[in-house]
Amino acid sequence: DENYKSLIDNINGKNCNVHPAKKGVYSEKATFYYESLGDSSRLVPYETEQKVEVVALDDDVDVKPDFIKMDIEGGEAPALRGGANLIKKYHPTLAVCIYHLKDDFWKIPLLIHEICPAYKHYWIEHYSLGYNETVLFVDM
Repeated sequence: DENYKSLIDNINGKNCNVHPAKKGVYSEKATFYYESLGDSSRLVPYETEQKVEVVALDDDVDVKPDFIKMDIEGGEAPALRGGANLIKKYHPTLAVCIYHLKDDFWKIPLLIHEICPAYKHYWIEHYSLGYNETVLFVDM
């Protein structure tokens, strides 16, 4: 709730092409429960008072995306699958974190190529001293 409020505050009054939605992304529509852990949180396999509705991008986005950024704590592959049709149709630039799961480093580029072989440019940038904050960028 606080993050969504910050997003709304940041774009309020600015001429930007942002379409906020208080939802998470996944391969399909579902409800996940989580627990807050100070400044972070984690999904849990049982109901809590804290929940997040998730959707497939293909089912929920009705505008042409130019850019998709994903840093969703290991949920990047299912979210990409849920947006496969948008990615195939519009070829947005992608910025996808590939450090959350040990095989994301190679599975996510292969998944993107499987979804849309038309992408020509793949490159990786790293933004920290440790293994965190490694981002795969993909564009035409």
